[in-house]
Amino acid sequence: MRDSTDERRTHLRRRNRVYMRTAALLALGVAAVFAASASQAMPFFGKHPLRSLAAGGGITAKQHEGQRSNGTYTSGNITEYKEGDTINFRFTLSSSDAGTGQMQVRFTGDDGNCLFFDPYFVLGSVDNVSGSSPTVAVADGPTQDSFGTSNGEWVVTLNVAFPAAGEAIANYQLKLSQQAGDCTG
Repeated sequence: MRDSTDERRTHLRRRNRVYMRTAALLALGVAAVFAASASQAMPFFGKHPLRSLAAGGGITAKQHEGQRSNGTYTSGNITEYKEGDTINFRFTLSSSDAGTGQMQVRFTGDDGNCLFFDPYFVLGSVDNVSGSSPTVAVADGPTQDSFGTSNGEWVVTLNVAFPAAGEAIANYQLKLSQQAGDCTG
C-alpha cells in the first residue's frame, strides 16, 4: 500500500510541475516574430518580445493567446495540461494592403535539462475577422535553435500573404513532451 501511495504522490508532484511549467511557458516560452523589412514595437510575451516587423503592405502579428482547458483563450497563464497533451494557440494577423512576408513562431524546446515541447507544430484554421484573409503556410520547421542551453527553442517559419487589406486569426497547436513534468523553471 505504501508503494502505491508514494507512487501517487510522485505522480501528483510531477503533474503539478507540468502545470507550473506550462504556466511559466506561456508567460515565458512562446513567441511570434514577424520578419520582413522595417520594425515596429510590440509588447513582450514573457522573455521573448512579441515583435512585429512590417512587411510590404504593413503586415503585423499581435495578440498571442493560449487556450485554457475550458475552451476560452487568454494571454495569461495556462495551467491545466499534462505530459503529452496538445495545446491550442492563436494570434491575430492584419495588413493595411496586399503584402507577403515570413513569420517565426518560437517555442521552448530543450533547455539543457529537459525537452519541454515535442517537435510538433500543427497549423490550424485561419479565421477571417475582416477584409481579406491571408494564406498562411509552414515554410520550415520545427527546427532546433540553441538546444542544450537555457535558450533552447523550436522555430517554425510561416509564409504569410494577404491579397488585400484584412485581419484574421491564425490557429496552431503544440504538444508537451512526455518529460515536460520533469522540467524546472
